[in-house]
Amino acid sequence: MSGEVFLPARTLRQAAKRIGTPFYVYDEAGLRQNAAVARAAFSWNAGFALWFPLRWNPNPAVLSIFRESGCGVECTSAAELAHAERCGFSGEQIRYAPQLPDEAGERLAAQLGAELVLDDPALRPGFLPERVLLRVWPGVRLHWRGKTVVQSAKSKFGMTKRESFFLADYYASQGAEVGLGLWLAENTCEAELYPAETQLLLDWMREFRDRGGGRMTHCDLGAGPGSSRQTGAPDAELAQIAAQVREISRTSQIRFSAAPGAWLAAGRGMLITRVLTVKERERPMIVLDLPSPVQLWPGSILRQELRLVGGSMDDVRQLHMYDVVGCGPSLRDRISDRQILPSVKAGDLIALLDVGVHAPNPVLPEFLWSGGELFRLTDEPPFRVTAW
Repeated sequence: MSGEVFLPARTLRQAAKRIGTPFYVYDEAGLRQNAAVARAAFSWNAGFALWFPLRWNPNPAVLSIFRESGCGVECTSAAELAHAERCGFSGEQIRYAPQLPDEAGERLAAQLGAELVLDDPALRPGFLPERVLLRVWPGVRLHWRGKTVVQSAKSKFGMTKRESFFLADYYASQGAEVGLGLWLAENTCEAELYPAETQLLLDWMREFRDRGGGRMTHCDLGAGPGSSRQTGAPDAELAQIAAQVREISRTSQIRFSAAPGAWLAAGRGMLITRVLTVKERERPMIVLDLPSPVQLWPGSILRQELRLVGGSMDDVRQLHMYDVVGCGPSLRDRISDRQILPSVKAGDLIALLDVGVHAPNPVLPEFLWSGGELFRLTDEPPFRVTAW
């Protein structure tokens, strides 16, 4: 999934010379491959749906690649819904998960026929959707095979069992398809998360049915698996995780869905930047031309692993340990401590790996590596032009 620079150093140097740094670059083949692997892992489940949170990378070209790869998009506002429609997503490929009351979002979601994702009863909209997913709060620690998986008591998302059953009764009585979901982690390599969530959701669904509430149709496992944040550590093995989910649900007819956005995209994007200087410290300090690194990506989602463009990590005798910072006027722009790299000097290009998921930054140029060519990404269809 990740760990190395995925296009030639010569191409990156040409791009840096022509347009300057920093800039993003995404790997089209890698994005498509990840979506295909995820869908194949859950191919045993008829009706499985794969989702990507639009807020994690709103670039139209990236979203279009996921759409063409059979992936839907999750939106949280009217602006995101409009953006998804503009990128070619239809109603069945969109789900709407509002975090605030939003009348414009409600109207557009109803018009598009999007699935409604409710996190709080107070956000119940004025329209009646055909499909509803109720995100729940377990209220207990999740365990799997004797291991505590996640401290769900601190989770900000989800409603209580009582609240979710009340809404499930209401929406089912109105003819809507109703499901339950969880959103407890956004980037974890714990293989136990999805199985533990599956067990809890299926137990709640059986309890709802036994109380006379009828049958729920689908359950969503949330974001979950992602990229490892530690150098050399393995990423989440989605195929093995899906096999455990299958074993738990073998007697169930429930449709599953998941939104492993970090797993899908993080390792297929890089941020290319230049070394401004290497300062003499107890450990040499690399200063990159990133004025505000904290704003470029959410640190809770991504690991910060670097590579020297054109450098080799093979000869351990040539490797050194650095601290890495941005060039902003703040002490809060540290990027990485104790980063292992070959010898680095001013002017070298550095690739920050695993930034296919990042906070929107309209200032930085974005490129797509596709079929051996580099394309400049744009806001107008087909969302790409030849770089030069």
